Amino acid sequence: ISSTILAFTMDVIASVGFGQELNSVTKGNNEMGNDILNLFRTVYIRYFSPIVYWKIPLIGQYLDGGGGSKTRLLNALTRLVNDYKASSKSDKSSEDYYKKAKTFLGKVVALNMKDPEALNTERLVGNLLTIFLAGAETSHVTIVSSLYEIASDKTGLQDELAAEAHALGDFEAASTNDLMEKLPRMRSLVNEILRIKGPVAFL
Repeated sequence: ISSTILAFTMDVIASVGFGQELNSVTKGNNEMGNDILNLFRTVYIRYFSPIVYWKIPLIGQYLDGGGGSKTRLLNALTRLVNDYKASSKSDKSSEDYYKKAKTFLGKVVALNMKDPEALNTERLVGNLLTIFLAGAETSHVTIVSSLYEIASDKTGLQDELAAEAHALGDFEAASTNDLMEKLPRMRSLVNEILRIKGPVAFL
């Protein structure tokens, strides 16, 4: 279930932040998720390593697999940026273009195209990678921790959350304010998970 949730969070970040559909869940393809997990694992290994082995010329970056994961993720995001630039040169009056232009990706690409010196493509892709990694992994860890606590709870928490959700009714029609105000038990759970098992506790 953990890998599926990571795929889900990647799909959400890509859709909301980049206006792109990865469809990792429906395709069952989680190669990017594996690269994300490997990149975080590599960070921990390198942080505690007494030897700066990753700076060995030519091979250092690839001894722990971190270099390969980083390269694949950067290549995927570079393709995403290039695809967006290519599409933005076509029909700028379409609804799809308008939606994508309002995303974070649309705004930074517009800055890049307006003034490449202020934000060159390499820096742009690097920033996108940081946002993608941070957003997908922290959301993934929070959801998995929440599900674990709900499943292991013996005080009736599941029933309380279910009753709260049923009382709300149509999630699709609910506004952000409804979700915040009418799900106090769920909000309390997430706040407690972030307090006790925060996804960036190491940092």
